[in-house]
Amino acid sequence: MSAAYGRRMRRLCVTALVLACFSAAAPAPAGAIVGGTGSSASGSVGFLGNCHAVAISPSVALTRGVCLTSRNVISINTTKRSTPLSVFVATRAVLAPDRGSTPVGGILPHDLAYLDFAFPITNSVAPVSRVRPANGNSFLTRGFGATAPGGGFTDTMNEGGLTVAGCPGTVPGDVFCTGYAASGNRSLCDGDLGTGAFTGTALVGLAVGAGPTCQTSFFFDLASNAATLDAALAPRFVGRVYDGVKASAAGQTMGPDDAMIAGRLPGATVTALRPDGSTAGTATAKEDGSYALPLPAGTYVLRTEAAGYRTTTTAGKALTEPQSYRAELITEAAAQANSAEDGEGSGFPGGEPPPAVADPRPGTGGRASGAAGGVRAQLISLVRRRDGRLALTLEVTGLARPTTLRVSVLPKAGARVARRSVRVAKTGTLKLVLTPSRALRRKQLAGRRFRVAVSVGKASLLSTTAILRRP
Repeated sequence: MSAAYGRRMRRLCVTALVLACFSAAAPAPAGAIVGGTGSSASGSVGFLGNCHAVAISPSVALTRGVCLTSRNVISINTTKRSTPLSVFVATRAVLAPDRGSTPVGGILPHDLAYLDFAFPITNSVAPVSRVRPANGNSFLTRGFGATAPGGGFTDTMNEGGLTVAGCPGTVPGDVFCTGYAASGNRSLCDGDLGTGAFTGTALVGLAVGAGPTCQTSFFFDLASNAATLDAALAPRFVGRVYDGVKASAAGQTMGPDDAMIAGRLPGATVTALRPDGSTAGTATAKEDGSYALPLPAGTYVLRTEAAGYRTTTTAGKALTEPQSYRAELITEAAAQANSAEDGEGSGFPGGEPPPAVADPRPGTGGRASGAAGGVRAQLISLVRRRDGRLALTLEVTGLARPTTLRVSVLPKAGARVARRSVRVAKTGTLKLVLTPSRALRRKQLAGRRFRVAVSVGKASLLSTTAILRRP
């Protein structure tokens, strides 16, 4: 939407004193709180384009239907819009099943949508309340954007308490309002879409936006949107299927979601098996590698298959709500190369997990590649073999002469698991087998997070984290 068109729309809203700016047209910039104060925590609220979204489960966020675009990215876990701590790319976006087609008082009834994510959202998740707030009830709301009519985005999240009051004019039956005076001269402003109304941590409403002079705030009542909530919170596996080696390489310059998309495997299948081995359901990965597999609550083994790739199978996974599952595959050629080390199995054939990809998500404590003195190393895989030893693959470049590398695998805290020094004569793929202590070899290390450190003399060449996934 052009700036000139946006200005004309705002003048039209002020002149006509209507709510047409909340219809199914392109959303106006998200607003914050008139009369609000700086938020000490973002809670479950994230920034979504020109809107907001609220995490209602680790794998699902709720927003307004009008906020959806072709690529839905939520920045969450921050009170500063310019420095998001976590950024998630949705695997799919679903409009409310009962979304209206005709605006009432300028508002489209049931204009809600939910987003699925391949990585679980790690900050606060809001439990949903299905009780409609009554007149006189108060709640908290927070968001980014204008703090006065006609203002623009702010970098800092604001929050404020609002009080439910009667709505001016006609609105859809699933909408409630707050009054400016009743709320202590506080209100949403300038089309603040998709943020939440909270009683404690519970989500009781989702922001439609504000009136043209920021004197009235409008919220969708979640109690009247049971169809959307039921669909959003129904049990299912969601995620992406991707080539682990390609994703690891892309992860040097991209975020984790985009790295998976770079390694996407459209057409791959994810099949859920019941405890008796029968098939409960199958999903096929779309063009971006995403899939959704709805199932009744229960325990399932997930089998992932793609032509030319080694099939993987998980252990039983208990499913009671939406659950993220990222299916990483490697080619048969890569699997055979790993298996050929020392003539023994690498640990993942026959249903065990594929190689771990370095986890580039913020807070994992490292990088997936590094350099020192012109030598560069990149972690390709870290696999627990069947004999308990660790098979590690590095890509080493920039060697001008034979160089000794010291490679260590360490837990997040405590003594190292294994260490080995190796003389490397030329660039290329380096395959190592590291032997943990006998006690550690007997433990179940799969599924734990480890730090992989590579050094040249006293210079650190690489420090990253990787997860050995459970079979």
